[in-house]
Amino acid sequence: MTGGSSAHLFARRIPTAHEDAGVSEFWTLKNGEVGLMLEYSPDESTAIMTPSFRGIRIGENRAEHSIIIELADPSMRDAFLAVCEDIVEQLDKVQPVHARRAFILRLQRWGILFRGEHQTLSSEAQKGLIGELRCLDRIVIPYCGPSNALAAWTGPEHGVHDFTLGASAIEVKTNRGAGTPKVTISSENQLAVGAGEHLYLYAMGVVPSPDAGMTLPEYVEDTRRRFESPIDGMKFDLKLAQIGYAGPDGYDTRWVVGTPSVYRIVEGFPRITSDTLDPAVSDVTYRVDLSHCGEYRIDEHTLVEELEDINGR
Repeated sequence: MTGGSSAHLFARRIPTAHEDAGVSEFWTLKNGEVGLMLEYSPDESTAIMTPSFRGIRIGENRAEHSIIIELADPSMRDAFLAVCEDIVEQLDKVQPVHARRAFILRLQRWGILFRGEHQTLSSEAQKGLIGELRCLDRIVIPYCGPSNALAAWTGPEHGVHDFTLGASAIEVKTNRGAGTPKVTISSENQLAVGAGEHLYLYAMGVVPSPDAGMTLPEYVEDTRRRFESPIDGMKFDLKLAQIGYAGPDGYDTRWVVGTPSVYRIVEGFPRITSDTLDPAVSDVTYRVDLSHCGEYRIDEHTLVEELEDINGR
């Protein structure tokens, strides 16, 4: 559609750099309400499905290679326009063949943020996210590259472990620093290891500081720079949204991160698992004092080497 109307739908083309590549964007107007439409390339074959969430109608015509979002709840007009403007901005960053995928990734992110009502993360949640970002930076991205690292980051989807890499997994824990080397284990399954699986505990101190370290948004941006692909950047934003991070506002605390320590979770490592519990006992939370776990400790370089030995590179 290049302009005009169809069934009271009016469309105005948005100038972009991708028009010669078969990708067009339009502001639409129907029954007095604004919308956004994308005509994407027939060459785009991604199977990613369109999301759904309150206040916005999403429609797609696969035969005509077009997708449209329209405001369904007038009270959300300002939020809807922010979504549209964000999508337009992000589409300018991607290759034309990825336009539909980028459009939907941003919709997924906004849908999650709307459901969470943009609340800031608690101090404990901030520490946990910083720990996972450090593990991404120092271990997972160097091991398997940015795109695969995002796929391996299963914690935001409430996976059993924070990172799943083939037959191995990494559980990230933060504590209050070297003086209190204890970590909290939130269930009897968190340090359970199945047959043929290899599990590692990646622990570090994360403590607030008035004048040192970085804020959570600074840690986020430090990691974001590792993702050169715009699509990877959008996937990263989606992971953050799943955790509950909506953006930099409201995060003033500076955090200092200590040197990580790594532990193999093997026979003898102190832990509680379901097979050691009475069947009537469940939902166990406990703490492990890592000062008593030196025999299981390895360095980060050894961790990466073992991941390569277990899974290949």
